[in-house]
Amino acid sequence: MKRRDLLVLGGIIAGIATVQGLLRRRDRDFVFDPLDDLPPFRRLETGAVTATDPLLIGLDSPTEARLDLRAAIRADPAAALFRDPPPGALPIAAFTDYNCAFCPQMSRTLVELGQARDDIHLSWHDLPLLGPGSDRAARAAVAADLQGAYLPVHEALMRTNLRPGPAALRALAEGHGLDPDRMVADAAGPQVAARIDTAHAMADVLGLAGTPATVVGRTIVLGRLERDDLDRLIALERAAPAI
Repeated sequence: MKRRDLLVLGGIIAGIATVQGLLRRRDRDFVFDPLDDLPPFRRLETGAVTATDPLLIGLDSPTEARLDLRAAIRADPAAALFRDPPPGALPIAAFTDYNCAFCPQMSRTLVELGQARDDIHLSWHDLPLLGPGSDRAARAAVAADLQGAYLPVHEALMRTNLRPGPAALRALAEGHGLDPDRMVADAAGPQVAARIDTAHAMADVLGLAGTPATVVGRTIVLGRLERDDLDRLIALERAAPAI
């Protein structure tokens, strides 16, 4: 091939790369949808989400207790979502399901974010939407949280399925240095049930029909978000008035 042809080919390749880069940057621009019924919150959808069947949403009539929870959350969503973040920290709430295809990667991103930054406050909410296995794992994670070991158990459950029955729950507890009897009792107890009910009520109010979902300040992100985009969103939220 002649040198002139090589230069032309190189220019074409460089042009394609430039166009692709511009398209990638354009695709990564955030498009926010304001929630008129829940100001100042807004929605950002990424598409990388494991959703429940929309035809099944709302078929079950909510109990009076669930309606009361929704009303309390709607009156003060930040209190339910963020659990008293320290002054100056940007609050982030993570909703996850242990059977969700996109949740393990999003979970790792958030864990790494929490380890790398001291200007955020991260709250985890287990939102089991994908059947009995999801509910079983969520109860185990919240029960572990009652013994101060949420994150290691959360990460373990993101890697492996929790089998049904108390034996698997006991083994999980023992593997993390927890009291297995208390773990079994708490997983079936009212405190854990209340936490999960509250997560479902928050999902009702925020319109979360799938996971992962992350609330970064006032922005509700439905779907997985890459780390660099998450950092960009954090910068935008830190520049905005506190909610």
